[in-house]
Amino acid sequence: MDGYFPIYWEERTGNLYLEVPRLDTDFLYTTGLAAGLGSNDIGLDRGQEGQGKIVRFERVGPRVMLVQGNENFRSSSGNAAERRSVEDSFAKSILWGFTVAAEGNGHVLVDASDFFLRDGHGAGNALGTYRVDRTRTAFYLPRTKNFPKNTEIETTVTFANESEARAWIADAQKKLVVDGRPAEHVVEAYVASLTDLDRLYAEIARQNRKIDVVFANAGLAQLAPFSSVDEKFYDLHFDANVKGMFFTVQKALPLMNDGGAIILTGSIADVKGFPSITVYSATKAAVRSFARTWTSELKDRHIRVNAVSPGPIATPGLDGLAATEEQARQFKAGMVANIPLRRLGAPDEVAKAVVFLASDDSSFVNGAEIFVDGGFAQI
Repeated sequence: MDGYFPIYWEERTGNLYLEVPRLDTDFLYTTGLAAGLGSNDIGLDRGQEGQGKIVRFERVGPRVMLVQGNENFRSSSGNAAERRSVEDSFAKSILWGFTVAAEGNGHVLVDASDFFLRDGHGAGNALGTYRVDRTRTAFYLPRTKNFPKNTEIETTVTFANESEARAWIADAQKKLVVDGRPAEHVVEAYVASLTDLDRLYAEIARQNRKIDVVFANAGLAQLAPFSSVDEKFYDLHFDANVKGMFFTVQKALPLMNDGGAIILTGSIADVKGFPSITVYSATKAAVRSFARTWTSELKDRHIRVNAVSPGPIATPGLDGLAATEEQARQFKAGMVANIPLRRLGAPDEVAKAVVFLASDDSSFVNGAEIFVDGGFAQI
């Protein structure tokens, strides 16, 4: 779509690419609300405009930075050195860093998806303890337009109450113990967002820390018959379970100590043929493949890579696969009937397997898949 900043829509992935034909050129960036929350005192009204910013794109190696200068302090002198002196005396802001996807003829193409699919307007601050739910946030193409002198991007942003999530994180932080002490720092991140992962590892680097163990555990599972799976459902699972895990580990490597350990969460679904979890099973088969191929690729650094594949574990996630409490009860009873130990597993039983693989007790275990399933997938 041609215009002030040409944009390109990739239907398959839901990504929006922005072409930057002019670097180091000031332009006006602003936000607004196309829809409001009705008549109330929250202060999010339709047509509300955000504070405009004078910004420019600057190229720094493999990245393009969106830079906001300090307009409160500037020089109108005809002396270039004096103007530069004033500019350098007051801090400028880096609003975003884009990775260059392609370039040619002085133009660069960047993936702007994460930049636009965020709370750029600050609506979450007015709502309270809410965050953007990326699984229900997308570009609104009918109102995304381009003109010779301006480019307009519209998105549909869904906010989710994060008070429960924050409480869970706070509770988990209390339970995390490192060298006999509670964990010092927790970073919230969406595993399928490369920007969030960059922020996570930048925080570790900022603290001059190194990584000994990576436990890539984030993932999701939903039920759907093969015939009813659509692209959104497919991408949701592969983004979290495959893309998220791949880049979680890849981006950790520069900070990892040689001789470290990587543990991946798989599932018995990679070897069983359960109905209605076609996509989930495929993602977990990819995880098993990661454990094998990364074992080969990281051998020179003596980094061990293994997978832990749980069976049915008594967690809220297992209950969430059923629509009602009764269906959940029947679902779990059917599982238990096929487990030789005749019970569901406990989260601590999976955790003990992970600790084993993270420790020196498993120093000669590499490229393996350890099943914590009560024998479910073994007979």
